[in-house]
Amino acid sequence: MIGGNGPNSYAMNSSNQRDGGLMACAVVKEVILKDSGLGRLSSGNPFRIADLGCSVGPNTFDAVDAVIEAVKLKLVNDDDAPPEFQVFLNDLPSNDFNTLLRSPRLMEGCGYFAAAVPGSCHGRLFPKSSLHLVHSFYALQWLSHVPKEVENETSRAWNKGKILSTRAPREVVEAYSAQFAADMERFLQARVEELVSGGLMSLLLPFQGEDDRPEDSFISQLLLLLESTLMVMVAQGKLDEHLVDSFNLPLHLPTRNEFETLVERNGCFAIDEIRMFVSSSKPVMTFDAGMLSNQVRAIVEGMMRKHFGGDEMIDEIVERHRVEIEEAAQMLKLKLAAKRNLFVIIKRKPH
Repeated sequence: MIGGNGPNSYAMNSSNQRDGGLMACAVVKEVILKDSGLGRLSSGNPFRIADLGCSVGPNTFDAVDAVIEAVKLKLVNDDDAPPEFQVFLNDLPSNDFNTLLRSPRLMEGCGYFAAAVPGSCHGRLFPKSSLHLVHSFYALQWLSHVPKEVENETSRAWNKGKILSTRAPREVVEAYSAQFAADMERFLQARVEELVSGGLMSLLLPFQGEDDRPEDSFISQLLLLLESTLMVMVAQGKLDEHLVDSFNLPLHLPTRNEFETLVERNGCFAIDEIRMFVSSSKPVMTFDAGMLSNQVRAIVEGMMRKHFGGDEMIDEIVERHRVEIEEAAQMLKLKLAAKRNLFVIIKRKPH
């Protein structure tokens, strides 16, 4: 994600993610308020919350504030004094933690003690049985890396002319699905160690309906337009064909069944709540192609810059992508009005 607070930053281009996150926060509050034991899990110690894949910007603080508000209300209802709260903000080491930690929302009086924890959420990050609640919003659809066979020209899963698994050959789709399964198994096993008995995880990510075509999702449509942009630039001699053939995004949208199967296979969690919901957004009414293009840029520019070059090339790709979005406005409005989200709350079974 692009750091800082500039016009191209993730902080300034993540309103779509905020829409779904706020809806999920309302459900988290409901679950916490009805949970008979969550509020007492800390037993006089700090109540510890981890945001895995926090990125940069206000969205992470919305989620943290919602959880703390609910826990405090739960304890007041139970005539218990609220504990102190400790919040861990996690993302990859390349994340702009400096901007995140300078946020006015982390100044004195925010109501909790905050710390940055760089590292991959697909492995251990915290001591054993140290966390009471983990949440991860719009992070788990990103794989730890592109499947190796997808980048191997001699493999049947070589993803020539494409940048993701959407509309790709079966071997490519299977490679992405297998990588997602491997990543989720590592993610869940790490949380098995880190969560206390009865601790909760709230997870939110875009998903694919069991009967949907992969290209039916809003995010897939935006990225297919980016794929089209790159291939047009290849045809016009603006980009090297092999360079585009070797560029792939580590993104996988699971089905509900795929996700549930992985949780059940782990065996240490019980699904407390699972909902599929649609999150709408203001661009449905105004439809700003430039804003949507910038939102994609905020997420993938780092990967594109590393692969295709510096500012001038990136600027041209983004502008061409904006034009493609504008031309596909009517189709995208329908997809944008029906962004599908999978929201799951799972509880750590007794150790």
